[in-house]
Amino acid sequence: NRVLFFILCQGKELTRDRLVLKNPRLVKEHYRLCVYAFRGEKLMDTLSRDGRFKPVVFKKKSELCETKTQHCVELSSLVDDLNEKEYVLTMSVKPREPDSQELLSDDGGHSENSQTTADANKENKEKEKEMKEKGNEEEKKKE
Repeated sequence: NRVLFFILCQGKELTRDRLVLKNPRLVKEHYRLCVYAFRGEKLMDTLSRDGRFKPVVFKKKSELCETKTQHCVELSSLVDDLNEKEYVLTMSVKPREPDSQELLSDDGGHSENSQTTADANKENKEKEKEMKEKGNEEEKKKE
């Protein structure tokens, strides 16, 4: 059910000069990060949930390249085949192109609960509308 893989803190040339981790001490103190995921989960969702990576990783065209084989995996890929492997994060200077599912979602596909978030927003707007209507009715009664 779970997948465990490693990411080297210091990336290739395209990422070496940029800090991709929120905590810069991790680059100095640790050689590699241990990341866990759930089978069937997208790599982007896994790294986002992990919380150690800066938002720029998700905005630029990024991928993980396996250190032994140099085989690269895009962030839109599933994590199922990453188990027990070591990767280097590479990041292009070009912005990332969203996949088709991200284009359809309200939040760019970065949330596992995008439908839940959309539903909650809709409910909040409906509640606000009801409150305004009740307020208007009370004002009319006072007049």
